[in-house]
Amino acid sequence: MKYIPLTENDKKEILAELGKKNTADLYKNIPSELILGKPLDIPNAMSEDELHEYFNALASKNTSTKDTLSFLGAGSYDHSIPSIVNHLSGRSEFYTSYTPYQPEISQGTLQALFEFQSMIAGLFSMDVANASMYDGAMAAAEAVLMAHRISKKTTVLLSEGIHPHVRETIKTYTRGLLELDTLPIHKDKGITDHTTLTKKLNDSVACVVVQYPNFFGSIEELEEIRKLTPHTLLVTVTLEPTSLGLLKGPGECGVDIACGEGMSLGIPLQFGGPYVGLFTAKEEYVRQMPGRLIGLTKDADSNRSFCITLSTREQHIRREKATSNICTNQSLCALRVAIYLATLGKQGLREVAQQNYDNAHYAYDRLTAIKGITTLFHNNAHFFNEFGIAIRKEKNELFSLLKQKRIFPGFICPELSTKDSTSLIVNVTEKHSKEKIDYLIETMKKVME
Repeated sequence: MKYIPLTENDKKEILAELGKKNTADLYKNIPSELILGKPLDIPNAMSEDELHEYFNALASKNTSTKDTLSFLGAGSYDHSIPSIVNHLSGRSEFYTSYTPYQPEISQGTLQALFEFQSMIAGLFSMDVANASMYDGAMAAAEAVLMAHRISKKTTVLLSEGIHPHVRETIKTYTRGLLELDTLPIHKDKGITDHTTLTKKLNDSVACVVVQYPNFFGSIEELEEIRKLTPHTLLVTVTLEPTSLGLLKGPGECGVDIACGEGMSLGIPLQFGGPYVGLFTAKEEYVRQMPGRLIGLTKDADSNRSFCITLSTREQHIRREKATSNICTNQSLCALRVAIYLATLGKQGLREVAQQNYDNAHYAYDRLTAIKGITTLFHNNAHFFNEFGIAIRKEKNELFSLLKQKRIFPGFICPELSTKDSTSLIVNVTEKHSKEKIDYLIETMKKVME
């Protein structure tokens, strides 16, 4: 396919058809500060050595994680990754593989995705999982659309404990189609307020959506929510799937659709992506699931083999029958998740989850013992590896000091901050040793006390 640039006449015809005066009119919805407004500053051609030097110079401007102590989380978590994950996922037969439409030459990729599905379904305690999605936020949006298709209802109750970016993604996906209503967080417990949930339930509600554990690290009481919503679809979003090494799987709690983000399972932070969306559901809803599913079958010689069993997208079936317009999945990231889970096994994942839980509770006890730091929620005993604290506003110089020492104590949460205090969501994983946590505590004490 040759690249044929548009002539000036072509541009005029297109703009006339669109009812626009000029090209700038096409970008009116984009904030002016995001528009470059000048030609790209493209450097002159470089030799290979010069190019290496150029990019090394750019890379040197980044702050290395080796030189920082970070307790940031809020949807992106820093976990240990066994070296075997990088080694196996980097093999050329996986690294360069294309969409496995031809099963006769794609058995390796198909089997890996099938194993991924099996492990994710087991991790979430659900009947069936698909072969992954782009990321956790998109998986959540597709889960809401799936609940709408199943229930034929148009109101969605979204917990305030869902990550703000996930809520924004759901809002974008459902604009003009569904009505979104917010369920507030209980001020003392840090979980979805059950009283408000009961009041807002009616015949128009398609689903109730909660995050498990939620954005503030608190563990939602899924079984109690299920009892309150016997006739409504219950959807959960899990952005920290390591927690499921300790917590009950959503399926055990009666959840209908469980989705989430898989980056904690063998995928590095890498500036925010690519990550991998996880999507599971009850078997009765399998034909309403977006994306694709890999199935186990037999070939002409009765040998065990794999193929794409369901792929209900517009490219494959009639548009009105499609469950989504998802173009593809995240096969390579899904492969990393499968290798990670296979390497750790059930007991290994449980041990990692226990380390996260123990380290976080140790940090929580030490932090809230410091004068001027209080818990964000008074009854916050049930959290996994993330928790909220409130720091007196007059001690805001603390953040400047920590930044100078390249310590990032957590994610500042403006939604819960007040005129008297700054709210902080602190994340602790198995990579935070007792020594690292103690260093954070002692540094904060010098300013706070």
